[in-house]
Amino acid sequence: MKHVEIHKLITRARRLTYVGQKRFISVLIATLMVV
Repeated sequence: MKHVEIHKLITRARRLTYVGQKRFISVLIATLMVV
């Protein structure tokens, strides 16, 4: 993944609700572990 793409994902995650953030982070971690 490009650093810019990761930054966009983080920026998008900040717009979500707190619950949405935890869900997004868990998915992001799982994706990074798979890759």
